[in-house]
Amino acid sequence: MVPLLIDLYNHASRCEPTYLSNMVAVLQDGLMDRFEGAYSRLNMSVTMDLEAAPYSHEVYLLATVLDPNMVLYWVDLDLSATADEKADLRTQLKGIVNCRRSVVDPGIIFTQKLPG
Repeated sequence: MVPLLIDLYNHASRCEPTYLSNMVAVLQDGLMDRFEGAYSRLNMSVTMDLEAAPYSHEVYLLATVLDPNMVLYWVDLDLSATADEKADLRTQLKGIVNCRRSVVDPGIIFTQKLPG
């Protein structure tokens, strides 16, 4: 989901329509409003209350990083940021994955009984 959001926003930014410029601006604003939390986590937007912003949970970034087709390739390909910002984001994403991996014990998953 995250690479798609980045591509949609970047495409709308680069688009220079002759007749539908207002529609492109509204689409870009709508993307930013709807997915403000995801864009804030990527430093593409600044929000005052990240936890209350829609799509701000780190699970969206985590799912993208854990997808074998995506991993961290999208950081270099899609994200328009400086090399330092991309390196910081990669470090942050690796930290999220390592933190979640240390919290979950695979043995617990297989020994718990399901309700019902």
